[in-house]
Amino acid sequence: MITRTGKVHEKDTLPRLSKGDIILKGYNGSMFETRGYFMIPVTFKGKTRSCRFYVVQGGGANILGRDWMASFKVKIDFINNVNYSEVDQIISKFPSLF
Repeated sequence: MITRTGKVHEKDTLPRLSKGDIILKGYNGSMFETRGYFMIPVTFKGKTRSCRFYVVQGGGANILGRDWMASFKVKIDFINNVNYSEVDQIISKFPSLF
């Protein structure tokens, strides 16, 4: 198997997926059905936590969610205004990317 980073993994070195009955929701309201999740240790700023990573069908950017941010006490102080009509136009113009 080749990951998005191009790294080659043998089947037995990949983490085993646990069943996940969750649907993730994107910032624009789009829904992503999960195929499962795996737990791996993540180190951030010298602290290591066991974090859950969900696997979804298809490609796209990797996203770290609120649960990961809470584990490491990462805060977002502000979010710039998002114009959803512009986002929808971009999604319509480049459907293969979304």
